[in-house]
Amino acid sequence: MKSRPATFAAMLVVTSTALLAPTSASAEMFDHNGSLIIVNYDHNDIRYDTPSDRMGDLVRPGDPVFTGRIQRRGTIEGTAYVYKKGCSFIFYKTSGRYDPALPGYVMTGAAPVRAKKGCDVIGYSIKSPNARLLYVDIAEKEKREQNDYARSIYETESDPDWMKGFKDPMGKP
Repeated sequence: MKSRPATFAAMLVVTSTALLAPTSASAEMFDHNGSLIIVNYDHNDIRYDTPSDRMGDLVRPGDPVFTGRIQRRGTIEGTAYVYKKGCSFIFYKTSGRYDPALPGYVMTGAAPVRAKKGCDVIGYSIKSPNARLLYVDIAEKEKREQNDYARSIYETESDPDWMKGFKDPMGKP
């Protein structure tokens, strides 16, 4: 039989992980530079779900990516977070909108620039790699890829010569 602390710890891990996964229409999965993130429209925040290998040492599931105001497929404005190994996160103002061509949110804002050595912020720049953020809508991207594939098959089979090069399945010449 498990001890009470071990049982409680297991319940805590399962509960905290379950809180991150999107469980309703108010949350959706997006991709940010290879990390899976959850956009929660009810809470107006974006959090890491599965950090990329590159971010694995810097953030954990549940850490903030963005907080502010998020309209589903609309505008987004608020605070983005940037991480550096050995330093506390820094936040900065960003704003943008959902770009259906991406599909996803595109945000811009003067991002903090840290000293090469250490954690000090030495300024803010619109040329920083963090000054333009892309959050790719995974479900919409996959839906488009499936539609494009289906369209390509339909277009191929609509061609009257699409069977050229194949043997007749009935063996007829």
